[in-house]
Amino acid sequence: MMSVIVQLDPPLARVGLYAAVCFLELERADVEIMKRRFASGAYNTDHVTKAITDCRAILRRVLHVLRSEPKGSPGARVAALAEEDDVALVSWATKKGLNLAEE
Repeated sequence: MMSVIVQLDPPLARVGLYAAVCFLELERADVEIMKRRFASGAYNTDHVTKAITDCRAILRRVLHVLRSEPKGSPGARVAALAEEDDVALVSWATKKGLNLAEE
């Protein structure tokens, strides 16, 4: 991965953005796997609640990395996607009757 980043951005000025995109993709994959396993009955509610907490921690990390991105920049758009994912994840959990502790 670092070799790709070095090719795209030799001075590594945008490593935070690239890391945030990787974190966001990781979170999306984790959420999809968790939803499928929950639907199949492979995960109980405790496991799903922990998985949601982990995914939300990843999203918070994305938002932290991109906190100083200017409006309209690619980083700001990635941050907006992370916020949308967080809202969608909490909404899904609420619809499934999962109790998420407030952080």
